[in-house]
Amino acid sequence: MKTIALTFLYLISALNAFSQNLTNTELQDSIASILRESKTPAAFVRVVTKDSVLFQSEFGSIDADQKIKLMEDDLFALGSISKTLTALGIMKLVSEGKLNLEDELKVVAPEVPFTNNWEEHHPVKIKDLLSHRSGFDDMHISDIIKKRSSNMSALEEVMTYRKSYHSNWKPGLVFSYSNPGYVILGFVIEKVSGKTYQQYISENILTPLHMDNTFYLSTNKSPTLIQGFQQSENGITPSDTPNLIGESAGGLISNGDDMTKLLQFFLAKGELDSVQILSPHLIEKMEQLQSDFEISNNIETGYSLGMYDRYISNKNLRFKAHNGSIIGFTSDYIFSRSQNLGIAISTSLFQKSTYKIMNLLVNEFANTSPIEKSEITKINEDISTYTKWEGTYKMLNGTNDLVNFINVPFRTMKLSINKDKLHLKRFMQDVETYEIKYLNAFSDDDGDVSLYLSTNDQEKVLVYYEDTFVKINPYVRSIMLFLLIFGIISGVVVTLIAFSKLLILPFKKSGVNTLKPSILIALPFLLIVSSVAVYLSSSSFFELNELGTISITSVSIFILSALYPVFNIYSGYILFKRQRLFKNSKLRIIYNSLFVGVTFFSLYCLYFGWFALSLWNY
Repeated sequence: MKTIALTFLYLISALNAFSQNLTNTELQDSIASILRESKTPAAFVRVVTKDSVLFQSEFGSIDADQKIKLMEDDLFALGSISKTLTALGIMKLVSEGKLNLEDELKVVAPEVPFTNNWEEHHPVKIKDLLSHRSGFDDMHISDIIKKRSSNMSALEEVMTYRKSYHSNWKPGLVFSYSNPGYVILGFVIEKVSGKTYQQYISENILTPLHMDNTFYLSTNKSPTLIQGFQQSENGITPSDTPNLIGESAGGLISNGDDMTKLLQFFLAKGELDSVQILSPHLIEKMEQLQSDFEISNNIETGYSLGMYDRYISNKNLRFKAHNGSIIGFTSDYIFSRSQNLGIAISTSLFQKSTYKIMNLLVNEFANTSPIEKSEITKINEDISTYTKWEGTYKMLNGTNDLVNFINVPFRTMKLSINKDKLHLKRFMQDVETYEIKYLNAFSDDDGDVSLYLSTNDQEKVLVYYEDTFVKINPYVRSIMLFLLIFGIISGVVVTLIAFSKLLILPFKKSGVNTLKPSILIALPFLLIVSSVAVYLSSSSFFELNELGTISITSVSIFILSALYPVFNIYSGYILFKRQRLFKNSKLRIIYNSLFVGVTFFSLYCLYFGWFALSLWNY
């Protein structure tokens, strides 16, 4: 009887699968409406199963005048989706016995100049580069703006980003997106295979997949790479042709039909047209988290090898995915083998999310019958066994952000356990409540696992979504936060005092004695705030040339960030010399306190490296 019931459920599931609420014409109109709303000039959309195409369409025009209609053969730049192809190239070398995911970078590619303070016991491995867990920085500002020369070797590309190759944490511990890590993998493919990166991927991945319209920016001889666009103050304007140093990180160009083949290859677990191109075992490895930290702590979702887990739509379904954003273009793909569903979208508008279209398509085509939705049975484990994890934690991710020092004290959370519930309190956020789902995995109110209580070398660690938190002394954090807030308030107050004294000076000469100390105490604070403001106002992608080269903007930031400690010392000297001029002892205490507050703020910024920033060398 049970077998009959299960069979009936499967039949109902099959009948419901891919049942659309909208006709293809209605769906096409809905997508076109979303694209018009976002002013996206052109896009392709593909929805596939492992052996069929459910929906395909090209939208819009490829020119600024909207006169030339987008065709199926036209090519889009896919940006970071290239990383999936690079990962496939690495796995192909693994299948040939020429490489191992556990191989250490220093052994495979000693030419790469990197530093890792934990190299003896936690060396950087190939799998760490693939999963963005090497601890390396992302591209530095002065490197992003560099252009690839036509004859640039893979090693020269690697050397372009040498400033990024320092492990900020133990490799394998923290997810931190690093394009330069994938540039290294392109060099590894070239060195191990004896062929250029582009040639190896073409012969061993693209050709077997019959992806005949997929190329790299440097190898494309076809004029069918369409014009990309960007959103600026002048509206939607044509962008430059992408020119990226490190094509293994983002140099791929392709079209909708070839992305169909890639998705069907993954849905069929490494097979296309009855030909097994990569073994199911290696495809599974690509889709699984590989770091020792994640494996030992039963962590199931995150960035694996060239792809990551993504939850989409109000159905909250889990897919394997990767996105890509490169000047002029934005792209996305997702696939789910349990759903037998893959979706690829690419648009000709830079940094414009495809989420609305992806959400629409998943809601239309995904099957969510009970038999299909995988659920992990809750284990009634005693939550009190995790009381050792109670305490205050700080986030490790985000070191490469220049203005990260502003957020450091606020990227903390407090964990507490009360009866059968776990509570997380983030700074200035509402308390989040979790309950145990299984083992060390905890789910939120929606039932989604988003928190893991973990350990690393006996250190207590929280994995919260993709972020990693380590335990800290709550008193030290509280003192630092208090002093930082006190420093900021001191800077604001003394600035207001200085301005008010300047305003009333023509009418009241008696305030002249305290005017100079007021201005001098406020000056370091104003210099810091000004330098950060100039940086933030010029840090958009299209203004990086101003920051990454010697310009009025970058020189201004250098001067402003170099002068504040000088004026802080000088203000202390002047304040000391003029103590006797403060006839009111309370006034003397106030000024001294304001000086201490601003001094702490200055020392805090110095500690985190906000000093004499020569961004043209960063």
